[in-house]
Amino acid sequence: AGMMRARGTAGELEACRRLAVRRVAEGLTQKQVAAVLGVSERAVRMWVAAHRAGGDDGLKAKPHPGRR
Repeated sequence: AGMMRARGTAGELEACRRLAVRRVAEGLTQKQVAAVLGVSERAVRMWVAAHRAGGDDGLKAKPHPGRR
């Protein structure tokens, strides 16, 4: 089974990422944050890493090119 992509607009997904990063910074575990937001721990881990590397810009929604 592939990873299910969260549904929502780019802005909603970005807000979710920011919230996840904020909750981890506040002391919740990545597992707890994943459970609360209904996403995978892997997603939370990637968002936290992206935020560390690029700050808020690291959390911006990136356009996904379609398959060719």
